Amino acid sequence: MANLKLYTLYIIAYSVWMFFVSVILVSFFGFLNSSYFHFGPSPSLSLLGTNLLIDTWDKYILYSAYLCIDSFIVVFIGETILPWINASILNQEAKTISNDKTQTFVFVNAMYILMVFRALFSIGSSMTQIDFFIYTNIGRLVAGSLTAGIAIYKKEYETKTIAYDLLWL
Repeated sequence: MANLKLYTLYIIAYSVWMFFVSVILVSFFGFLNSSYFHFGPSPSLSLLGTNLLIDTWDKYILYSAYLCIDSFIVVFIGETILPWINASILNQEAKTISNDKTQTFVFVNAMYILMVFRALFSIGSSMTQIDFFIYTNIGRLVAGSLTAGIAIYKKEYETKTIAYDLLWL
């Protein structure tokens, strides 16, 4: 429970920081007046760093669906495989692995290569237009909620008194 209290304070501090940054960007720099805050296709909407235009609703819907699905897959796979890599492979205290060393090396590096290759197609999307940022994060939120929900569901809960639970902060 002590870690959760500390992490809650971190989240509160981070939220205050983000609010402060948002006020500065909007008030002093006119952040909301940029073309980044347009929604939908347009004749001038091209993916960051490319000449690929998203000027029709068909292209827009297809690309938006790609962003949601891709970000869902990335988070779901990442939250499934990366903890294993961190806990079993990269953990200096773990002295044994349950798979062949060569296979494990190839698997881990294949995962990293796929992550880099994916970044080639998606890294500029969130910076192109706010709706692409939103669609990307919808996929991330759904996958994160799903993987965290499954992990939490599988855990056992230590029961305490109701008064203690209500006063945990």
